[in-house]
Amino acid sequence: MREDTVTLRQYMSAVFVALFSPVSRLLPGAAAGIAGSSGWVAPFLAFLPLAGLLAAMHFLLRYEDGSVGLGTALCRSLGNFPGKVLTLLLTLWIMFYGAFLLRSGAERLISTVYPSAGPAFFIPPILAVCTLAAAGKLRWAFRSGTVILLLFAGMLLLICLLALPSVKIACLWPLRLREPGKLVLSVLPAADVLSPWVYFSFLRGYVREDDRALARGLKGMFAAVLGAALLLVCTLGVLGPELTARLPYPLFVMVKNLSVFHVIQRIEPLVVTVWLMTDFVCVTLSLAAAGEALCCVFPGKRPRYVLLCGAAMLILSFLIVRDGRALTRLSEQVVPSVNLAIAFLGVPLLLSTKICTKKLKMWKNRY
Repeated sequence: MREDTVTLRQYMSAVFVALFSPVSRLLPGAAAGIAGSSGWVAPFLAFLPLAGLLAAMHFLLRYEDGSVGLGTALCRSLGNFPGKVLTLLLTLWIMFYGAFLLRSGAERLISTVYPSAGPAFFIPPILAVCTLAAAGKLRWAFRSGTVILLLFAGMLLLICLLALPSVKIACLWPLRLREPGKLVLSVLPAADVLSPWVYFSFLRGYVREDDRALARGLKGMFAAVLGAALLLVCTLGVLGPELTARLPYPLFVMVKNLSVFHVIQRIEPLVVTVWLMTDFVCVTLSLAAAGEALCCVFPGKRPRYVLLCGAAMLILSFLIVRDGRALTRLSEQVVPSVNLAIAFLGVPLLLSTKICTKKLKMWKNRY
């Protein structure tokens, strides 16, 4: 066990905040576009596959000597060389995903708050702060996630409380039970935005052992599902499914039209603060996970690899897209497809390989 360790609660707090970076940006429009007024049910429908994914990851990372990081688990399950190759491929995707988060976060701020600015105004300073946090002691990054979780939860609840009086029940009910296919399809974007925690499993070796890790993880996943559903209820209920599906950033537009007792207007800085907090935690964990993964492939110190990953993310964030249309295509097609494939095809396949390898070793030892 490493010296730089954190508790499971601290680890889950940081992951919880990080998940809402893609949730707040992508889920409202995607769920409304597929299921209409029933889109708010999508997170609840996605809980079952997400719970299965969580259980699969738990057993994939679990060994006799305790839980290990994803890189170590891959090398033990597949063998040293295949495990390192797969770890390197996942590292490349994590860096691409982190660069995508940086660029999409910058474009979001430009489109909503600072139309005269450019990506270069936001990406370097945000990435610099995230790189310093990821290159330092991870326990401080995770402990700060606990504080950020309290701030994030408070702001999210405040936004929802302000929005609830404006929610129209007709925009949420009745459910479209006559169109079960659309309800099932709405699970895909919900599962997509709530599954990137798989990448942070490279850091699982820094978490102290907890006998109730799986049960606590399931509770945390349900809390994330509940938070996503509450966000969808407010957005769909205030704007309606048609407008929510058409707008690029419906959460921001929804909050922009709210007021506090018709006295205080323009409370959208709350959403901007939530965006910055979630993007900061998500990019920081992505950098730390990529640096830890490289340590499994090439022996060395994690801070050095974090700096290398930060430089790669900086370059990629300016090269991956040329305009808003290309960014939309990445958000709606490429990134979700890869995330879902890794989480719901790759992880079960890896767990099956681990089980088969273990049984084969037992058979050889017996005979």
